[in-house]
This record gives sequence, structure tokens and C-alpha cells, in this order.
Amino acid sequence: MPRIFIAQSLVDVWISEGKAELDRDFLRIPSAGAGVSLFINPAVYFDHIDGSEQDAAEVLGKVKTSQELA
Repeated sequence: MPRIFIAQSLVDVWISEGKAELDRDFLRIPSAGAGVSLFINPAVYFDHIDGSEQDAAEVLGKVKTSQELA
């Protein structure tokens, strides 16, 4: 199944504007018709490394779940 990353800040906006709602482990986005229910699997997007460290783990520009980081 394909995965998508939606930033928490965007989810917060959608919820505050009534465009989406949380239902346990699902983000529900109503629309004309059936709408969409997305299973939530928390993840992190790496956009930079602090300091002068190198990207030894090769995570820059990638999304990783907690299971993948363990």
C-alpha cells in the first residue's frame, strides 16, 4: 500500500477548519461521496541536520517511522 506523509501542522489546520477529524488511528477527510479514511502511522521527515554532522544514516529528505528508526 502506498504511503504519504502529511505534516502535523497541515493536519492541525485541517482539523481546526473542520476539513478533517481524528478517529482513533484514522484521519477522516469527508468529501462529496464516501470521503477518505487514512490510517495514521506517526513518522518523521528529515529536512536538515543540525551542526556540521554528516548524514551517516542517510535520512535526509526521507520519511521514517519509529519502527524504521529503532
